[in-house]
Amino acid sequence: MLFCTAVQLLIAMLPAKNGRNLVLPLGETTVQAAAEIINREAAEGKILYEEAMNCNTIKKYSARIVILPSYVLLIQEIGKITAIPRDKICWICAQRGHKGGPYYVRLLIFTDKKLIGFDGNDIDHTQKIAENIYRYIPNVFENLDLEYYNMPDLPHILEKLYEENRAGFWELYELAKETGRPL
Repeated sequence: MLFCTAVQLLIAMLPAKNGRNLVLPLGETTVQAAAEIINREAAEGKILYEEAMNCNTIKKYSARIVILPSYVLLIQEIGKITAIPRDKICWICAQRGHKGGPYYVRLLIFTDKKLIGFDGNDIDHTQKIAENIYRYIPNVFENLDLEYYNMPDLPHILEKLYEENRAGFWELYELAKETGRPL
């Protein structure tokens, strides 16, 4: 299985030569520099985590998330890879879609500059992905008693706070990071 994963990642990375297929949403470096780091880490087998977003469904099977030491890669289709530096990610969570919404479940990736969504259609599997990612991206809100604070849908609440009051989100995040109790 590890061999197949490595082969699939290398096939996906082949077009990354000179960064032609990379999307860098935070614009922190050049695509060529990012491609060199990603290709080197993949060639050295430094894949920390890799999973298909929709492994239990037939739609969008090629959508994958890969965590390398330097980047989190969102592979939406062969030939298009969104690369986010790991040190710029503060929190990742699974957010269930609203009934009738454009997605069933989404990985929300909170960075210091931007909120990035990666849609899926397998709710249970995507929630397991988020839980597995917490080994590499800390879950600062894990000790929050959602029932005590009457916040049953934390990802939606924090997404709204992030979009509408970025300073308020960062205050809450820093408090959660320091104390484990954001409110």
